[in-house]
Amino acid sequence: MPREFFVYSDADGACVLKIDEERQTRQFPDLLDAITHARSLKGQEMVQLSVYDAAGQLVFTQTL
Repeated sequence: MPREFFVYSDADGACVLKIDEERQTRQFPDLLDAITHARSLKGQEMVQLSVYDAAGQLVFTQTL
């Protein structure tokens, strides 16, 4: 099963990246920066990326 990365967007467009069940998160000014950073962290392994909007609704899920 691939690792899971989660991106949560707020109403202002800023995003938080969370990896699996780790408590550590990282903030980004926009979605593109968050996804770019997630891609750099994944290396050669496959990861599942899920993106949520400010209301907590799933926007999309993608395997990277």
